[in-house]
Amino acid sequence: MPSRLDALRKLSRRDLLAAGAGSLLTLGATSALGRPSVRLTGGHADLHPAADRAIDNGLQQDGEEQAYVTLVADEAPAVAGPDLDPEVRETLKTAETDEKGGVFHVIIQTRSTFESAYYLTPAGLRDPYWRGRDTLVVPVTVEEWGSLDGIDDDARRERLRSAEELVTTSIWGVTPALHVFPSNVDLAQVHREYVG
Repeated sequence: MPSRLDALRKLSRRDLLAAGAGSLLTLGATSALGRPSVRLTGGHADLHPAADRAIDNGLQQDGEEQAYVTLVADEAPAVAGPDLDPEVRETLKTAETDEKGGVFHVIIQTRSTFESAYYLTPAGLRDPYWRGRDTLVVPVTVEEWGSLDGIDDDARRERLRSAEELVTTSIWGVTPALHVFPSNVDLAQVHREYVG
């Protein structure tokens, strides 16, 4: 029986460095051992200058980390920084709830530049999975924002253009609610899947 690792494609060092998540790539044996299957529901993403405080304790303006991921529970609105986009903030308030009322979110932040803006998004055909008993792994793909010159809001476009670094903050609902919270959350980069 093929393991979940068989589904991951080999990545070149350049792919990892380009994604900015090389230090977060996780390849290990998976073992659900009593852990529930989870899936990601809808979410929102916002591109903003790295100086904005979107998520408390997330990527910092002068930090070296290229990516950040965390899973938060019912207290999720408390992690929102003062500069978090209102639409993304609303996602924290209205995410999926299960029959017991639990609210969970995966928060992913990615650092890039105006000339090469990208973000990490959950891989559409792959659900998060457990590595061991205490680590939830979120498969992600690298997506480009495309040309930001077409942003209609002139002030926003200039604010992004003048920033030395940009950060994408994305927040995704997680269902079902977890009764045992993972000790760690990691990212695993996979190549985009094409359905022909």
